Amino acid sequence: MKRKLFFLLLIVLITLNNKLVGQTQFSIGLLAGWDNGLSENVNFNLHTSESLFYSLSFKNSSYEIKKQIDDYTYKIPYSLLSSDIMINFSFAKNPKSSFNFGLGIGGSVAIEKLNKGNKELETGAELQYTGGLIYGGSGKLFFIYNLSEKLDLVLENKIQYYLNSQVGQINNFTGLGIRFYLN
Repeated sequence: MKRKLFFLLLIVLITLNNKLVGQTQFSIGLLAGWDNGLSENVNFNLHTSESLFYSLSFKNSSYEIKKQIDDYTYKIPYSLLSSDIMINFSFAKNPKSSFNFGLGIGGSVAIEKLNKGNKELETGAELQYTGGLIYGGSGKLFFIYNLSEKLDLVLENKIQYYLNSQVGQINNFTGLGIRFYLN
């Protein structure tokens, strides 16, 4: 149900933009970065004007967290699969200039998983929480260097704030990658 609602919202945004603006551009961004561990990020972007674009991104992160249980500190595997939908504002007058920067703001939903979903640790200790669906807001700062008409180099710092995470409410991702324009 949530997936259907999300795609319906995305279709409505795209339709409204096509009616209001007429000329849109699509791009895909691929970034590798760090947020307590190596992470991959994929962005699908809809550019509606020189200074405005919408993005839908998916990020996968896996690393170990330290958790104190009964006077002992455990290293527990942690994974986070997140999705953000954002509106982004560029501050350069022409987004196809050599250098561009901007800000984005939006919402985030994710699935976090501790110890691969297992309640019991190797030592027999038990976790009270093994993960679940979390949600919140996100913001980002991005820098873009234009390599060609269809290719950009992107540096991005994204902060996600999760309201109901049991592990940590703030997740920071810094990544470097490329963005391809499809039309």
